[in-house]
Amino acid sequence: MVAEKQRSAGTAPVGVLVAVRRNWIVALLPVILFVGIAVWLGRERAPRYTATTHLTVSRIYVDNPAGVAGVIEATRSLASIYSRAVFSSRVRDDTARRVGEDALRGSDQLSATQIPESPLIRLSVESSSEGRAVALANAASAALGAYVKRHERSDEADVILARYRRAERDYRKQTEFNRRLARRYDRDPSSKNEAAIDRAAVDSSSARLRRNALRQSYEAAVQGRTSPPSIEVFSRATSATSDRVEKLQVMVLLGLIAGISAGVALALLREYRKARRRSYV
Repeated sequence: MVAEKQRSAGTAPVGVLVAVRRNWIVALLPVILFVGIAVWLGRERAPRYTATTHLTVSRIYVDNPAGVAGVIEATRSLASIYSRAVFSSRVRDDTARRVGEDALRGSDQLSATQIPESPLIRLSVESSSEGRAVALANAASAALGAYVKRHERSDEADVILARYRRAERDYRKQTEFNRRLARRYDRDPSSKNEAAIDRAAVDSSSARLRRNALRQSYEAAVQGRTSPPSIEVFSRATSATSDRVEKLQVMVLLGLIAGISAGVALALLREYRKARRRSYV
């Protein structure tokens, strides 16, 4: 009974601070080891470089000054929409073409976000070297601007113009057909040829009416529309930042946390073993 009481008294819990103070060398060794490994891994890791450009939605003009407030709000909305286009395959392919490649590498990362409450877009490119990151950022800015211009050309007025051109061609074909019918009637003034001329005249009037209506619609659309929005480069990329220091700091912090945890655990384990040996003495 006395021996059991001595054992229970000798194995009483030991505080963390007491264990670390008594076994500070054991607690310090894992910290040095893990931090050293973190520093080595951080220095051996290939850095990533990020280059940034800024673009702006601009050149939107209106004939009515009352629409200025709406246009300002529209530029902000367009900046949010256009920033998502950087992830499209067309923008990526055009970016690669502008730097003389068939396709971007898997390590090249493109991203774009709207700067809050502004018509500005921040476009960033992350790559394996500083020069490549800068070149890709400027190429991606040009590719995004070209992509927007191609898509915004297809507005309502352009659609109406295309329909008007088809209607004009149809009207000219109908007019030529009427002439052929008239020549045929001159050669054979039969009732059949006369009826064909009457039907063709009705078709010609319909084609002319369709053409004139589309012409008026096109003129109205041109007079009432705003100029097409576009993207312009606000600032080009001239340098790139490396993530070496940032990643090294993160890895050292993780190594420090892991080393402290391991050191405390070893100190507690050693103190527990000492306590058990003393309890059996």
